[in-house]
Amino acid sequence: MKELEYAGLNTTLRLYEAQLLSQSDYETLLQMDSADEVLDYLGKTAYSIPEEVRLNRNFEPIIQQRLVHVYEELLEASPDRRIIEIFSLRYTYHNLKLLIKEKYLDEDLSHLYIPIGSFSKEELAQVVSTKGQNEDLHPVLQEAVYDAMTAVEDTGDTHSIDVILDTAYLRHIRSHADALQHEELNRFVKMKIDFQNLLTFVRAFKQGQSTSFIYTSLSSQGAVSRDDIIENWREKDLNGLVETYQTAEYMINLDPVWDQLHDEKVNPAELNTLIQNEFSRILRSFSFDAFGPMPVLTYLYFLEKEGDNVRLILTGKENHLDNQLIKERMRPIHGI
Repeated sequence: MKELEYAGLNTTLRLYEAQLLSQSDYETLLQMDSADEVLDYLGKTAYSIPEEVRLNRNFEPIIQQRLVHVYEELLEASPDRRIIEIFSLRYTYHNLKLLIKEKYLDEDLSHLYIPIGSFSKEELAQVVSTKGQNEDLHPVLQEAVYDAMTAVEDTGDTHSIDVILDTAYLRHIRSHADALQHEELNRFVKMKIDFQNLLTFVRAFKQGQSTSFIYTSLSSQGAVSRDDIIENWREKDLNGLVETYQTAEYMINLDPVWDQLHDEKVNPAELNTLIQNEFSRILRSFSFDAFGPMPVLTYLYFLEKEGDNVRLILTGKENHLDNQLIKERMRPIHGI
């Protein structure tokens, strides 16, 4: 990867970042009395507010339209699409889940489709129709579609679709990171995978899931050995899990995370918040790099979190939730 190739894109990102909602914007939104007031305010920012949103009270198109627009532009502008796909492939695999489930459940799930990524809905439908047998596709995607469809045909269990495609997404982005050969990008992707594994472990621990569930749900693509994590699972040892994760070097301060894990009453939602806060802290340091791919990953991370916050505020105002409760659930923002 040539760092200088990203100089032009990183300059453009300064304009994109200026359109992100600020701390002042959020404070104003939180003080508003209704979702309609929030919509009026958002309409003066980078968000488009279709009139039908006010009528049907479905706020998702507001967030989705913003994301679709930005992803389309960045996929075109990036020197290498694989950088953007570190995030956009999540939507590709989400859409594949829907198309495969539609095939076997005979249900219309088109209202859940998200038009983000390098493939159109028609192209993904073709992938499913051929059971992934297309040499033009990335090998991980081919294998994932084939395995998911075969699993359903062999067992009749459509729940396996989610597990197979979720782990395939992580394997796919790790493949991209390896191919791009950028140290900080590679560390970021491994860290992303490791902490997805951590959250999967904690949620499964709280739910009393089986060893077979955790084995199939964990990715082997992170810096922390999946076998070591599974050994902690067999021992039901959260303290041992801390020691396992401390064998890997990370860019973030994990002390608050480990403090939670030392308590077996660990709350997955609180743990996720701690992880997101630490991710945001380290990613902010890359925002103003002149070269390399990290600024665009940083921007996409905070754009996604902004979408979560807008959704939360609109839903909270519509349901008359207390401002403090909304604020406590908000994701990190770019500027602080």
